[in-house]
Amino acid sequence: MDFWEGEFLGPRWAQTDYADRRHPAFHFVVGFVALAMVLALYFLPSLERFIPLPAPFYLLTSLVLLIALPFAAARYYAFPHLLRVLILLGYGLMYFSSWCFVLRSFTGAKSGNSAGGLVRQIGELANNLMANLAGFFSFLGGLSATLAGVAAGAILLALVGIVILILAIYVPLLYFFLLKKLQRLWDSFILKRFYPDRLTS
Repeated sequence: MDFWEGEFLGPRWAQTDYADRRHPAFHFVVGFVALAMVLALYFLPSLERFIPLPAPFYLLTSLVLLIALPFAAARYYAFPHLLRVLILLGYGLMYFSSWCFVLRSFTGAKSGNSAGGLVRQIGELANNLMANLAGFFSFLGGLSATLAGVAAGAILLALVGIVILILAIYVPLLYFFLLKKLQRLWDSFILKRFYPDRLTS
């Protein structure tokens, strides 16, 4: 429970030392899962039935939870265990709804592409790249130029793939980081406005 309390409630409300520890593995998993959701909707648009509501609904849900949850979090430790769990689930729903808003807004128009089509596009890109690199190494002559082009192309494609994968994982993480920063700013406002006595306790 300490982990989820620290992650969702944040330093304003949680009575844990979570803020003093780093959890890179958890955040990496979050980015990977968010990426997996994007790819799943991109290639399997039938999965959209699991997020059937329009994007504004998910945005409104996340905003309502963002605004309301700090008032529950302020009294979190006065509640019984079951209500604490529901509050943490509310925070999880806030982040999930926010990401569903992103998915519905940006993947719907591009969904329905086949994995085979993507593989063909990547293959064409690789062939063109290696052909151009073979021309670049033409001074080596014949087979040597071809082999150098293939080797250089493979290395370059691998590097590009790694960069794309890192960006694809960390862009969703950046989104969640900004959402968390917004949550923390709102928490600070609620604390100063409605619970000023806690600032000196």
